[in-house]
Amino acid sequence: MTFSRKSLLAAVALTALAACGQQGEPTAQGAPSQSAADETAQTESEKINAWFEEQFEASVARSPMAQTFLGRKTNYGEWDNATDEFARETYEMEMAALADMRETFDYDKLDSSAQLSYRLFEFEGEQTKRNFPWRNHWYEFSQFRGPHSSVPAFLINQHRVSSLEDAEAYISRLRGVETYLGQHQDVAEAQFENGVNPPKWSYPQMIATSKNIISGAPFDDSGETSTILEDFNKKVNALDVSDEVKEDLRSQAIDAMLNSVKPAYESLIAMFEEQMETATGEDGAWKLPDGEAYYANRLRQMTTTDMSAEEIHDLGLAEVARIHDEMEEIKNEVGFDGSLQEFFVYMREDPDERFTYPNTD
Repeated sequence: MTFSRKSLLAAVALTALAACGQQGEPTAQGAPSQSAADETAQTESEKINAWFEEQFEASVARSPMAQTFLGRKTNYGEWDNATDEFARETYEMEMAALADMRETFDYDKLDSSAQLSYRLFEFEGEQTKRNFPWRNHWYEFSQFRGPHSSVPAFLINQHRVSSLEDAEAYISRLRGVETYLGQHQDVAEAQFENGVNPPKWSYPQMIATSKNIISGAPFDDSGETSTILEDFNKKVNALDVSDEVKEDLRSQAIDAMLNSVKPAYESLIAMFEEQMETATGEDGAWKLPDGEAYYANRLRQMTTTDMSAEEIHDLGLAEVARIHDEMEEIKNEVGFDGSLQEFFVYMREDPDERFTYPNTD
């Protein structure tokens, strides 16, 4: 389960809840009363709004990191569960929720806002169903993103420390880095065995990023302070506690960094170096097992259509041709004698500024 999934559920819940205060319009005397229908719709809408809220909270409860992103300090010292077993369990829960919504609520009895929420929840559920078989075709680590780079970013940008308990939770998360990254490493190793891994040229950057994270004190004697320790010191120094308490917290954090963070990243670096030896330079979906089917799945995800890659490409060419034809018409209309590329230059450099808006309010 990703946080984007939770974000959508939150939006769905809030959209649905916004409908709670809507009231039906009064009807003319003698006309068939609409109040009974409005009351039914409101009652059914209230039920599903509450249900959406329950689903959102159940989803967030499974992700300590999502709770932190939402500004909550529940499970504040924990990381998410990154195992495939947990992902499967989450998927089954989401599919059960989708079936429950369809079975429990009558779409036609919902008001318009709740109907929109229903359709959004259904759309997301169907996407999850289609995408789940391909969950391990998406690289666990890459030069662009991955838990190796997101761990320090999360601690620095999301884990706020305004109390002694918050600092202790920070230390708890440092102690949990080895388990958390180890779970992601297990997934990456299984992917590699199945022929799913980044291209060879991406590994040096992943190695460099990982080495940078465990550079500086307390990881080496370079005389510099690591980014993570610098962040922890800054946050703890701002606390209204004694120097003795601050020093104790710092000592615990350093111990966690040396005995959890450092070995976690050293293990990742060793895996990256080993995989790089046999990785190829191929960098397209075609190199993956069942790559054609995976690519088709991604096309549907990104375009919300059933168009093939060839159809999308042909549409792109046709649209470019159409736009260029319209540009040619404009070029001819203003009487420019030259190529389209020359016309672009002419419009940018026209001393009379006929093709730009004035720089005014």
